[in-house]
Amino acid sequence: MQDIPGCYLSHPDNCFWVAETEVIGRAEILAMVAVVGRRDGEMCGELFRMIVSSKCRRTGLGSRMTQTVIDFCKERGFSKVVLETSSIQTSAVALYKKLGFSHILSHTKTLILKCFFSSSIYTKYRIMTKQKQVFRNC
Repeated sequence: MQDIPGCYLSHPDNCFWVAETEVIGRAEILAMVAVVGRRDGEMCGELFRMIVSSKCRRTGLGSRMTQTVIDFCKERGFSKVVLETSSIQTSAVALYKKLGFSHILSHTKTLILKCFFSSSIYTKYRIMTKQKQVFRNC
């Protein structure tokens, strides 16, 4: 995130979008998303860094940001868009399902939280890989 131009804008198959508004003369970020072109046997786009401000959720902004990534990938002839999300991000999981992404893989991660006044807390969550076909060779 410290070098957006170097990481996301220096290659034509990568991009980074920010949705913003102006509030009392100052820019306020509402959402952002990135895509990185990957070769996985065939060219695909990997969606990263999808964040929507809590005050803009359930307004369609997340759908529009995701559709921007899908359109970008279609324009480049990518075969699919892939992403990873966690099972605890239920709104994101529902959004991707609504937009036609299918679940292709899961694995479980364990997070260890160390607390000052108590013993460590362990939590498990599932990481899900999802994809959407955007272009098919005939």
